[in-house]
Amino acid sequence: MRGRLGLLVVAMAAGAAASPDEPGLLVARVDRLRAEGDLDTALEHARDGRERFPDAIDLHARYQDLCRSLGQEAQVRAEYRRRWRSNKTVESICLYARLLEGRAAEREYRHALRLEPDHFWAHYGLGTTYLGMGDLAGARHHLELAQTLRPDVAAPKIRLGRLAEREGDLEEALRCYRLAARVAPDVPDPLFHEFFALLALGDRGGAGAVAERLLAHRAPDAASLGHIARGLLYSAGGDPAAAAAEFGASVRVAVRFGGHALVLLGDALADVGRIDEARQAYEEALARNARNVRARLGLGYLLYRQGDLRAADREFAAAEDEAKRTDPRNAAQPCLFRGFLAEEAGRESQALHHVLRALRYDREDATAWLALGALYERMEQASKAQAAYEEAARLDEAGALAPFQAGLVAADLKRGNRSLELLEEAVRRDPGLLDAYLAAGSVCQDLLARPRDAKDWYRRYLDRGGSDPRVHDWLAE
Repeated sequence: MRGRLGLLVVAMAAGAAASPDEPGLLVARVDRLRAEGDLDTALEHARDGRERFPDAIDLHARYQDLCRSLGQEAQVRAEYRRRWRSNKTVESICLYARLLEGRAAEREYRHALRLEPDHFWAHYGLGTTYLGMGDLAGARHHLELAQTLRPDVAAPKIRLGRLAEREGDLEEALRCYRLAARVAPDVPDPLFHEFFALLALGDRGGAGAVAERLLAHRAPDAASLGHIARGLLYSAGGDPAAAAAEFGASVRVAVRFGGHALVLLGDALADVGRIDEARQAYEEALARNARNVRARLGLGYLLYRQGDLRAADREFAAAEDEAKRTDPRNAAQPCLFRGFLAEEAGRESQALHHVLRALRYDREDATAWLALGALYERMEQASKAQAAYEEAARLDEAGALAPFQAGLVAADLKRGNRSLELLEEAVRRDPGLLDAYLAAGSVCQDLLARPRDAKDWYRRYLDRGGSDPRVHDWLAE
């Protein structure tokens, strides 16, 4: 899971700046108070606003989000459930549904659409819910309908961009984010998502230009996001100290995304060995939001580095519990970490249990398949190990480790032809993987009785700088 923030589930103001009517002015006032860190006063204004203007969904959304930030999630859910029961309008159903997750949210949004089939927020909420559940076809259908109903609102376009990223289409994601930025120039979120898409495409220059645009943007959140973007560029360039400075600056000016900045700050501090400060950053992020999965993962990894495996497992378990409530695919990573801890403690069967559960959360997690292959290999179940490694190689089309490991196991099983195919694939993906040349030479020599091919592999090994002295003896035979 990458260090990346999501959108607010409902972003009513994403389509344009605050309108000049009174609800719009109240929204602006709430946002300003929140930016200044005065959450209690912001909550009072949001509470007053939604009572005076009961149809202003953006005021309700801000009230709900502030309640969550202040640890009042159970109370606000109960309150909106009562509202829904007493006033079953489509708006009240949608406002209740956005406080739910998974199938429970799906049921409410579908109820809203039965009452009003062309309701924008019902389609948007249902599309967002399906995206979190991994139903990409359902997400696309409802988000595209929402976009058609309100082409002036950025939020569906951003969600469609996230969907395109899930499908591996970064160019389409970039197009969606740029469309969102055009319809919502006063909102920094589309720019931040554009930054990530450019970074994933390898366009660091373009990503850097977007980071500077964020820093120059006038929205309260933009400077925080700009510092995060700069920090990520420094991290990608191998300068964790500069990255930590940028993430620290982001925390100081953060409005919505302080928790996200704190997690990135913790990551950067951990990279430069400032463990105590990193732990403080993660713990502060959790104090702001106990449901921050990335903060729990970071804290768990720190505890692991400090040798406290039991405490680390508690954090990973909490991260898994939280992630499976919101986006089950994201529960795979903490589950996998629990498997690594169990393996390190010598509990192979428990490790296998965790890794298999990780794959139930996300069947397309190549790292989990690699871990499964390693476990099966350690448990002397070579055929299962080879199959797991090959699945990892299929899912991660660029990585050389999975086909290399699969090739080694196939050789152990005397499957010479398949072993050679896999080792050739490993070399194709990473021509600098010297051990693959040695292994391929050995397969040709010992399993396939092809001495000329074996010598060719050994020469290629030496040509690339290999230094195993045995190779000269093999070539002399």
